[in-house]
Amino acid sequence: IDAFNKMESLAKKENQFAMPQTFGEALQLAADQQKLIENNQPKVDYYDEQMRNPGLMTVTEIAKDFGLSATKLNKFLERKHIQFRQGEYWVLYQEYADQGLANYEPFAYEEHSIDGTKQKVHNNLKWTQKGRKFIYDLLQKEGVSPVILSIED
Repeated sequence: IDAFNKMESLAKKENQFAMPQTFGEALQLAADQQKLIENNQPKVDYYDEQMRNPGLMTVTEIAKDFGLSATKLNKFLERKHIQFRQGEYWVLYQEYADQGLANYEPFAYEEHSIDGTKQKVHNNLKWTQKGRKFIYDLLQKEGVSPVILSIED
């Protein structure tokens, strides 16, 4: 995600160039652009792969990337009017519900009572890679960056 933001920033800078005035300048520009594309291709491939990843993530997993607890991240998303609490569960506001940011994953469980055991299902809100990027961008605007963990030998 960070690589994507750097690439986007670089692309904006690259688009602020003067039009080539000669054929030689045009060839040099084309060569420079090709080199830039080749250098950024691994980052682009990684970003594309992450965006196509069908895996869903819990808010706990996303929060961990930023050194936050799930509770703090959920409250942040609530303050930003992205989601709200409905009973025990988090639900996206309609404005965000159809953007592909999150899905509901069914979770089956048994409820035991004096009357016996009942099979129940409840839906957990889980975030897509697009949703993860959305949260990342929201947190970046607040000055919160991912925690970088270094492994020492």
